[in-house]
Amino acid sequence: MRVRVIGVGNLLMGDEAVGVRVVEYLLEKGGLPEGVEAIDGGTGGLKLFPYLEGADGIVVVDAFRGGGRPGSIYTFDISEVPSRTAQKLSLHEVDLREVFSLFTLMKGRRPEGRIVGIEPGRVCQGIGLTPEVEASIPKAAEVVLREVRRCMNLQ
Repeated sequence: MRVRVIGVGNLLMGDEAVGVRVVEYLLEKGGLPEGVEAIDGGTGGLKLFPYLEGADGIVVVDAFRGGGRPGSIYTFDISEVPSRTAQKLSLHEVDLREVFSLFTLMKGRRPEGRIVGIEPGRVCQGIGLTPEVEASIPKAAEVVLREVRRCMNLQ
């Protein structure tokens, strides 16, 4: 079984970087089950296609505005991401929703997996996470590991 953990985020936009930082934490601390890849997905978009291809399950970690306090952690199934593609001005304006929608259109199936979202506090130009979001990384890593195990049991 091939499971991939993909951290998504822009390192130059404050708390938007949290998905990448969680993956870095997992790589540094270890604990991923054998055969699970942890990947820095950068700013995401269409660059995620190769990581979705051939994966039996994925866990995507990203900043997610859910209305909670900064550092709050949310989980949901990829199937809960709406399948619709909004009109864009360029291919650089592709978000996670569109990536899954396009993948489904091209491959005839939606990728199986989970999303782990962390509520950002500050998303603006600047490097570094806010203290609340930084403090949530170990807990978010635990949640990612739980979701990886869940993904592995789906098959």
